[in-house]
Amino acid sequence: MEAAVATFFSAIRETAPGFTSAVIYLSNSYLLKGGVLMALLLFSAAPARRKFFSSHNLHIVRTGGAIFIAMFIARMLQLTLPQRDRPFATQGNDYADAYSVGMSAFPSDHAVLMTAIATAIFIRNRVIGVIAFGWTVAAILAPRVYLGLHHPTDILAGMVIGGGITWAIIRAPAPPGLQTWVETLEIKHPAPLYFLAFLFALETARNFEDARAGVRMVLDMIA
Repeated sequence: MEAAVATFFSAIRETAPGFTSAVIYLSNSYLLKGGVLMALLLFSAAPARRKFFSSHNLHIVRTGGAIFIAMFIARMLQLTLPQRDRPFATQGNDYADAYSVGMSAFPSDHAVLMTAIATAIFIRNRVIGVIAFGWTVAAILAPRVYLGLHHPTDILAGMVIGGGITWAIIRAPAPPGLQTWVETLEIKHPAPLYFLAFLFALETARNFEDARAGVRMVLDMIA
């Protein structure tokens, strides 16, 4: 079934180069992928006003924790499960970015990350959440299947991981003392808190590629 899907999209890419170029641009645009979702996440939490991090049952803080845990689990699965080649490896196309070459396709870390964000938005605001899920599927995940970067099951598994972990973490009781600690930090040290939040949001929108590149560089230097 997945081979048939790959063949079908391969034929479309060959007959519709203009459309394919537009999909490539969308797939490579961090602003139109994670940037849009992060904007929707912040917009959904806007009523928090001055106590942005410590309000709404620590929604933003829990979302950040869920993103970190979900991405860590996804990366561990990529490293420990048998290597799964991406569709472009057998199709011989030129649409793969250098970052994807050599990485196992299962599960899709894009699907994990973007679904985690969309799930957090949905929990906070159902209407904005539906928009976020629609954008995630249509503008972020579908292009990755179309370009041969992932199999459909890579995407589905990533969505289950990202959505499930985020839902569980946000709905679970907060650890004792966390609310007080975050409130104190936001009141007494707002500048470093907002700066770190900005860096985290930026890296999240970029699928943590800069952070992971830095880790790989350090590991290569050590080795």
